[in-house]
Amino acid sequence: MQEQPVKQSTPPEDRHSVKPGPPGATYQPRSTEIGNFAEKNFNGLPQLLEDAGIHSDNPISRPALPEGADPRIPPNAKKFRIEGFPGYVKGREPEIDALDWDTHTVIEIKPHNIYEEGLAEARAYASYMNKYYKLPPGPDGEPRFGRAECATYDGEAVGEYVDRLRPQPEPPEPRDPPEPED
Repeated sequence: MQEQPVKQSTPPEDRHSVKPGPPGATYQPRSTEIGNFAEKNFNGLPQLLEDAGIHSDNPISRPALPEGADPRIPPNAKKFRIEGFPGYVKGREPEIDALDWDTHTVIEIKPHNIYEEGLAEARAYASYMNKYYKLPPGPDGEPRFGRAECATYDGEAVGEYVDRLRPQPEPPEPRDPPEPED
């Protein structure tokens, strides 16, 4: 059996991958890559941007904290998949960006411009946690997962940083002009 040549093509302009994949690989949308990068590197974003020479007046923020408080997410707060969540296939359930079990705080990480959306998502996840991960009420009688926050980052600055990491598509090969017809 003869091997068929693999067609080489660049991904559409709005889809890229941080690491190059084999021909035909699927690529994440740019906004997804930026979000994933920011989520994994949230506490280090100010230094990463500064070291790269990318200016940001407000690289990260946690509006729920008092002014002047450290905006970094506590090191014990980790990503958490809400297993057994109704209506989802195992392994595809919703994920909390950062769950701080010590303070029972659900934290979602979003760009500054969608803070309200992130806060609503964090509140919904806190409600789900109270329903599916029953813990005794806190000392004040409130549900254990009563705190919901949205930590935010400068999406434009982080996008510029991620763009520098992504491989650039190869320019198309020049084509010979068509032969004139007689």
